[in-house]
Amino acid sequence: RTKRWTETSESGVLEVKLSSWKYFTDFINQRMLKYSSYVFRGQASARWKLEPTIDRLERKIKGQAIGCSPTEHLKRFKLAVRGRRGRNPAQLPTENDWWALGQHHGLCTPLLDWTRSPYVAAYFAFIESSSDGTDDCAVWCLQHLNVESFGNKRRPFSQEGKQRESIEFFSPLSDENARLVSQGGLFSRGPAGIDL
Repeated sequence: RTKRWTETSESGVLEVKLSSWKYFTDFINQRMLKYSSYVFRGQASARWKLEPTIDRLERKIKGQAIGCSPTEHLKRFKLAVRGRRGRNPAQLPTENDWWALGQHHGLCTPLLDWTRSPYVAAYFAFIESSSDGTDDCAVWCLQHLNVESFGNKRRPFSQEGKQRESIEFFSPLSDENARLVSQGGLFSRGPAGIDL
């Protein structure tokens, strides 16, 4: 009988390769249920980096993806949504809340979508997977509290002595994205140009 899954570990990353989709539930039930602080992300290709759309596009066309700085990009989005969020829209107190709203509407952002459900992540991995079967899809799993802590301790200062951006996970409080709530969604934001 073929093994249900194989495991390899490299540079602190454990890769589990299932021999069949039918073993996904077995793996989750046997190995993941006791870990409540894990978050999951589904991707159609296991070869893709964990990077947000803004970084992907800037790399693809060499720094000219959005034609302006991320700060200016967000400012333009804020101007574009004026009058389009209803009569009394909720206040969005942080930049990350604005980015999350933009991501919901297809804006290139510095955010990555995550979920607290491995099954929601699997759905997103398979829904966009290639029909020719050339790529394995992936469900990424992170213990987000450790990732935040490790990333923030490891890179607290830039070479210029300024505080670097940290890795953070957050759940927006706005209720404008009902799917985010249904999917147990949250976002990560890390230093620009760095694969999580």
